[in-house]
Amino acid sequence: MTKRRSFDKNYLKQEFDKLNSKTKLPLTLFLIGGGAMAFYGLKDATKDIDIILTSIENLKNLKTTLETIGYKEPEPVLITRAYNHMQTNAILENQDGFRWDLFINKVCNALTLSATMKNQLYKGDRLTILITSKEILKEFSEVADDPRIRKYVDQQDIIAFLKIIDTAAKIIKVKSQFRAIKEDPDDDVVLRTAFDGKADYIVSGDKHLLSKGTFRGIRILTVDEILTLLKQEHTKK
Repeated sequence: MTKRRSFDKNYLKQEFDKLNSKTKLPLTLFLIGGGAMAFYGLKDATKDIDIILTSIENLKNLKTTLETIGYKEPEPVLITRAYNHMQTNAILENQDGFRWDLFINKVCNALTLSATMKNQLYKGDRLTILITSKEILKEFSEVADDPRIRKYVDQQDIIAFLKIIDTAAKIIKVKSQFRAIKEDPDDDVVLRTAFDGKADYIVSGDKHLLSKGTFRGIRILTVDEILTLLKQEHTKK
């Protein structure tokens, strides 16, 4: 089977420009996953882009417009189990092999588009593309490339988790600048984010964070501890 090529930021923008010039109705798209990372320069290129739309009407309009600029649905045999698992609403590909994976509101039938995460990435006359924060994507990409993490997860795991970050997380603008962890100052960003975001819990395996137990009213728990707590709360209901 021929290996699919990858496409850089310039190619993505070229396709966005084509779409903007051809769409007859205003379109707002939400870009997630590897395409978002490529546009931010956090990876050199991507093989496809994942797009969330907010309605069937937007999906139909996008599909129709993509077809006018040369896209079509791939042969069924080319669709992998991974795509079926993510439950895409549509997949379109051009002659170069560049692919759009389209979802309506949810990815994997569970991850819902959050209105708090929208930052404008591309703005044309009729096409607007939104994206989540660069800092969140950068932090995740750096952690995911750690050899200690790579022993346990592959690229598909990273992409799947990135979709969760993009679609289920609430993006917080961190204003606090306090310092609380002398042993590892990099951990302070976790405390600042939780504090400014008014979180109830921090879930971590980091020994410096866990040693605090609580911080300004926020409980710091391991994965096992939070799972036990959630089960207890569920039982009470």
